[in-house]
Amino acid sequence: MVGFFFFWIIAGSSQSLFTTSLTESFPHNEFIRYWVLHVIIVVAALYGAIVYRFDLQKKDIIHSWIGINIIAAIIYPINVALGANYFYLNAKPPGTTFYALLGPWPYYIISLEFAVLIIFSMVYYIFHFLKKTSQTTQAN
Repeated sequence: MVGFFFFWIIAGSSQSLFTTSLTESFPHNEFIRYWVLHVIIVVAALYGAIVYRFDLQKKDIIHSWIGINIIAAIIYPINVALGANYFYLNAKPPGTTFYALLGPWPYYIISLEFAVLIIFSMVYYIFHFLKKTSQTTQAN
């Protein structure tokens, strides 16, 4: 489960830190909530990875990708019923975000499938490289 959520947190929340979908600015409470929540989630995941020495496996990439697709399949009908847009399945987020590069709705969802696999893989290899570098440094 660690790998499962680690990829979601690092890939999803980090992306939201670089390309926000905020329509409010400081000092609005939505602005503050957005930044505090996303930064704390990323810091918590990195803290766990460093302090508890998470051991991510390549299979965690696929498990996380399958899991996010299962949750998206559950959330889509909920979005339709409620008129909501969780996971941005029904429309792109407002503003200029990463989603702007992926094409119009609903085609951006297919592009996003490949982007998620690439991003999860990048997170894994960066994590793996840093862990190996740390182990080599500690051995010397």
